[in-house]
Amino acid sequence: MLPKTGRRLPKIPPYSDLEIADAIGRALAEELGGTRRATKTVMRWANVSERGARAWINGESCPSCRHLILMASKSRAVMAVILRLSGHEEHLISLDLAEIEKGLVAVVERLRALREVGS
Repeated sequence: MLPKTGRRLPKIPPYSDLEIADAIGRALAEELGGTRRATKTVMRWANVSERGARAWINGESCPSCRHLILMASKSRAVMAVILRLSGHEEHLISLDLAEIEKGLVAVVERLRALREVGS
């Protein structure tokens, strides 16, 4: 029993494990496709068995906290699901900006290489 301190308990998002599993599965399938290669990629990202990876991609089960963090570190789509489900959608722009920055760096490097060839 909780002591009465006058504080209210934080509101827990109204998502069941199956809803979370479905959202993660859809994100993985969208990003990687539903192929065997997608399964192998998830296996490598989270260091899990083929059966576990397929269950996550199909939205049949929810990854553990550890595995979710490992996948979020490799997958923009999984990170986006986590941010969206936790009510922090405003941080999605940060993910987009990081991708844009990488693209701009690549373009600048190509331009420099072309300039050097032309000189």
